[in-house]
Amino acid sequence: TNIVVWFGAIAYLLIIEPPLYFPTAFGIAEHVDTMFAHNVFTVEFLWGRLPLYIVAIYPMMATVAFEIVRSLGVFRRYGTVIGAVCVGFVHHAFYEIFDHLGPQLRWWEWTLDHPMNQPFFDSVPLPSVVVFAALWPMSLALCVQFFIGRHVDAGRTFSGGQILGRTIAVGVLASIGTAVLPLPATLAGGLSGSTTVAGFVYAAELVAIVVVAVPVLWNQWRRQRSGKPTTPAHSNPLMFGYAVVYLVVMAVLWATGLPAYFAAMAGVTAAGDPIGSLWYAVACFVIAGLCIAAVLTTSPKNSESIPEQAPDPVSS
Repeated sequence: TNIVVWFGAIAYLLIIEPPLYFPTAFGIAEHVDTMFAHNVFTVEFLWGRLPLYIVAIYPMMATVAFEIVRSLGVFRRYGTVIGAVCVGFVHHAFYEIFDHLGPQLRWWEWTLDHPMNQPFFDSVPLPSVVVFAALWPMSLALCVQFFIGRHVDAGRTFSGGQILGRTIAVGVLASIGTAVLPLPATLAGGLSGSTTVAGFVYAAELVAIVVVAVPVLWNQWRRQRSGKPTTPAHSNPLMFGYAVVYLVVMAVLWATGLPAYFAAMAGVTAAGDPIGSLWYAVACFVIAGLCIAAVLTTSPKNSESIPEQAPDPVSS
């Protein structure tokens, strides 16, 4: 399952990113044009447009979010769709810590007047806050769990060829899902001609994810902590170690940027760099930390021999 999450995320990246870097070459310049550009880094691909760290952060963050949700037993108890929503929520928390810091540290720059970037949430386009932080990992998790994860949970094995084919399918379908899931906001903005309306609907989609995910994760953590878990155990300490290291590194990087952040005027530092939302990043730090703590404070040994139970119809 993790192989498909990891390489499915890379397949998604290779489908989504090149058209954004080279819209003219893909014949979509009239509709997309250049939305953003990465800065210069030591190791780059695609003629300097795709830094190595982006290739790494897509699968790393998707796998961390997926493993947190899976380790809490959400997929087994609540099913593929609810589990995918929870992955989107967890991924959002981890990603927005990074998303609100990057512009200030000049890791990338957004095209401020691009219509697809409107409206902005401080230095970050709201569509990015919702689509790339929550909806795409939700789409990826949905496809991975549907094509691989639920079958693995049931004891099925796959050949190398089957894994390869399903990984490609996951990348393609997750890309399509990323276009489908934000359609309410896309249509609302198009029909109204207002980026404010589109922004409101984007925010509403994010709130819907939060409303579903928070009680599910909370209730499942309580079940796992009760000593009477309802699902077989799954644990991946390595990925949780990555998650902790990621938060520590991001905390250090945020700390180095705080002097310029607090000295900024009208949302721009003295060096001319836009600042993100500190309060939102802090909230995401707290949520990401609580998600890691939730996994680390459960007791997998208590559930290893307990058979899986059918989902509670009311809770589901």
